[in-house]
Amino acid sequence: WKASIARFPLEFWSEVLAFHIGTFLNVPVPITFPSTLVADEAPIAGSLAQGITDPTTSELLVHGGDLLSGVNPSFDRTKGEKHSYQAVKHALDHFGLGDLLSTLTRLFIFDALIGNSDRHQENWALVCRVDENKLGLRYAVAPAFDNGSSLLREVAEDKLHLFVTDSPRRRKYIEKGTPHLRWEEGDMYEEVTHLDLLKRIAAVDPGVTTMINEMTGFDPSELKAIIHRVCAYSRMGEEFPEYFLSSEREKALFETIIEKASTIRCSIL
Repeated sequence: WKASIARFPLEFWSEVLAFHIGTFLNVPVPITFPSTLVADEAPIAGSLAQGITDPTTSELLVHGGDLLSGVNPSFDRTKGEKHSYQAVKHALDHFGLGDLLSTLTRLFIFDALIGNSDRHQENWALVCRVDENKLGLRYAVAPAFDNGSSLLREVAEDKLHLFVTDSPRRRKYIEKGTPHLRWEEGDMYEEVTHLDLLKRIAAVDPGVTTMINEMTGFDPSELKAIIHRVCAYSRMGEEFPEYFLSSEREKALFETIIEKASTIRCSIL
């Protein structure tokens, strides 16, 4: 269970929306519901997500920081300033897991589409399972968890109309979106935008272009229906009117994701 941070009270809805949008885009995300925690004083709204590992098995969660520290013991897991695409690729290759990079890259494309700025080294992971037949370990990329720093959660209600009617304002917002993951050049770890990161990855891995084409070529009407379903549900009942997703936010979410997909396609394809 996870509550929103005080500054962004609607953040928990971003977790719920990310589950539905991720499922639509064929990106595994833990099943996530809106929920309330019954506290001593009053119920608190938040999101409830399914656990990633199966507690009845010997599954383990290996965070990105575990991998990066395994290769570089001096890696700073507090700030993650050397959390780069190159470092991630090197760590996967080092442990013989290079075939997982494409799945992880799909997660980075998903982050660009929803505007997730917080995919740091502790917010992605691998699931490690015991393979009883081969008497060894099997690894898979864990479903995308902690997706709250996305989907306009920081945009105030009185600014939403700009994302519906003001295309330049919306485009500026999209072009400034920045992931936690950096790009490594020599001894420099450069902070780049989502768009620039995808451009650079596609330049060194042509197969990513096909992935981007598939993930951005969705049917807009299906996306619109998904966003509407969640937003309409948020407005049912009267217990928590302060957590309603307004019709203006619903429109802004749709228009922003559609333009993000178009911008990514035009920039890379």
